[in-house]
Amino acid sequence: MAQVIKQIPEQIDIQMVAGDDLEILVNIGIPLTGYTLDAHINTEPVTAFTITPLDLSTGQFYLTLDKTITAVLPTGTTWAFEWDDVNGNHLTIIEGKFRMKGDV
Repeated sequence: MAQVIKQIPEQIDIQMVAGDDLEILVNIGIPLTGYTLDAHINTEPVTAFTITPLDLSTGQFYLTLDKTITAVLPTGTTWAFEWDDVNGNHLTIIEGKFRMKGDV
């Protein structure tokens, strides 16, 4: 039986209420010191998450979006988390659907 090597992003969907703040604690579990991190929603123009390091030596950081941003995001788009490692290698780690529910 043939072995398969997979290098595909983890699928994680985000669903939230428009106008709410979003804060996600991410724990990758490997050192990310020296990496360039990027998380964004595929809008036009692209909407970037704020990335706040907690402990990059263990791969921990926060992804956040302010309520003023989520209030105007469209529903039914996608998002991704990517990095460039210390050698410049680019990798998409997480991707998924990004869905907004109307403000309550």
